[in-house]
Amino acid sequence: GIEVEDLGTDKYFVAAADVAKRVQDDGESGTKGMLFCGTGMGVGIVANKFRGVYAATCENEAAARHSRSINNSNVLAMGGLVTTA
Repeated sequence: GIEVEDLGTDKYFVAAADVAKRVQDDGESGTKGMLFCGTGMGVGIVANKFRGVYAATCENEAAARHSRSINNSNVLAMGGLVTTA
Protein backbone atom coordinates (compact mmCIF):
# COMPACT_ATOMS: atom_id res chain seq x y z
CA GLY A 1 0.00 0.00 0.00
CA ILE A 2 2.56 2.70 -0.78
CA GLU A 3 1.51 5.16 -3.46
CA VAL A 4 4.40 6.31 -5.67
CA GLU A 5 4.44 9.26 -8.04
CA ASP A 6 7.35 9.65 -10.46
CA LEU A 7 8.02 13.34 -11.05
CA GLY A 8 10.47 12.57 -13.85
CA THR A 9 13.94 13.93 -14.44
CA ASP A 10 15.31 17.42 -14.94
CA LYS A 11 18.36 19.40 -13.90
CA TYR A 12 19.23 18.28 -10.36
CA PHE A 13 18.18 21.56 -8.76
CA VAL A 14 14.83 21.63 -10.58
CA ALA A 15 14.05 18.01 -9.69
CA ALA A 16 15.02 18.60 -6.05
CA ALA A 17 12.82 21.68 -5.84
CA ASP A 18 9.86 19.82 -7.37
CA VAL A 19 10.09 17.00 -4.82
CA ALA A 20 10.71 19.38 -1.90
CA LYS A 21 7.70 21.53 -2.85
CA ARG A 22 5.50 18.43 -2.96
CA VAL A 23 6.68 17.32 0.51
CA GLN A 24 6.33 20.85 1.86
CA ASP A 25 2.84 21.39 0.42
CA ASP A 26 1.55 18.08 1.78
CA GLY A 27 2.73 19.02 5.27
CA GLU A 28 1.44 16.65 7.92
CA SER A 29 -0.02 14.17 5.43
CA GLY A 30 3.17 12.11 5.61
CA THR A 31 4.39 12.58 2.05
CA LYS A 32 8.02 11.49 1.65
CA GLY A 33 10.45 12.09 -1.20
CA MET A 34 13.44 10.43 -2.83
CA LEU A 35 16.06 12.29 -4.83
CA PHE A 36 19.03 11.07 -6.86
CA CYS A 37 22.08 12.70 -8.41
CA GLY A 38 25.78 11.88 -8.68
CA THR A 39 26.57 12.23 -4.98
CA GLY A 40 23.16 13.01 -3.47
CA MET A 41 24.60 16.12 -1.86
CA GLY A 42 23.41 18.69 -4.40
CA VAL A 43 19.80 17.54 -4.36
CA GLY A 44 19.88 17.29 -0.56
CA ILE A 45 21.15 20.85 -0.19
CA VAL A 46 18.47 22.21 -2.53
CA ALA A 47 15.66 20.25 -0.84
CA ASN A 48 16.69 21.46 2.63
CA LYS A 49 16.03 25.05 1.59
CA PHE A 50 12.28 24.37 1.80
CA ARG A 51 10.48 24.84 5.12
CA GLY A 52 9.49 21.54 6.71
CA VAL A 53 11.73 19.46 4.44
CA TYR A 54 14.42 17.40 6.17
CA ALA A 55 16.54 15.79 3.47
CA ALA A 56 19.23 13.30 4.46
CA THR A 57 21.99 12.30 2.07
CA CYS A 58 22.65 8.61 2.68
CA GLU A 59 25.24 6.32 1.15
CA ASN A 60 24.12 3.02 2.67
CA GLU A 61 21.09 1.26 4.12
CA ALA A 62 22.01 1.84 7.77
CA ALA A 63 22.33 5.60 7.27
CA ALA A 64 18.99 5.72 5.44
CA ARG A 65 17.26 3.71 8.16
CA HIS A 66 18.65 5.92 10.95
CA SER A 67 17.93 9.16 9.09
CA ARG A 68 14.25 8.29 9.31
CA SER A 69 14.05 6.58 12.70
CA ILE A 70 16.33 8.96 14.61
CA ASN A 71 16.19 12.24 12.68
CA ASN A 72 12.67 11.99 11.21
CA SER A 73 13.86 12.90 7.70
CA ASN A 74 11.17 13.10 5.05
CA VAL A 75 13.38 13.18 1.96
CA LEU A 76 16.05 10.62 1.11
CA ALA A 77 18.85 11.86 -1.15
CA MET A 78 21.15 9.29 -2.75
CA GLY A 79 24.04 9.39 -5.19
CA GLY A 80 24.56 6.94 -7.99
CA LEU A 81 28.32 7.36 -7.79
CA VAL A 82 28.69 6.73 -4.05
CA THR A 83 25.80 4.61 -2.74
CA THR A 84 26.75 1.14 -1.51
CA ALA A 85 24.62 -1.90 -0.79
